[in-house]
Amino acid sequence: MIYLENQKDLIDRHRGNFIYMQGGEVVWSGPDPSTLGSRRQLSGQQKDSALWLKLVDPEEHKGEQFGVYDECLQAFAA
Repeated sequence: MIYLENQKDLIDRHRGNFIYMQGGEVVWSGPDPSTLGSRRQLSGQQKDSALWLKLVDPEEHKGEQFGVYDECLQAFAA
């Protein structure tokens, strides 16, 4: 998972903010994604590529369970 592979750098650059990632790149960072507007515009030329919203929380207070993502991705790899 790209977030975990780059977690230290993402925490250094975006600590406490929300980020939208697309194709392994941060396409937006800020404190409140509800004010962002259209996600279609944010996706730019990659309309068929998912946007992933994540709070950059070094302590993971929300208790994100990254193992669940790995399990889901394994099903697609088979």
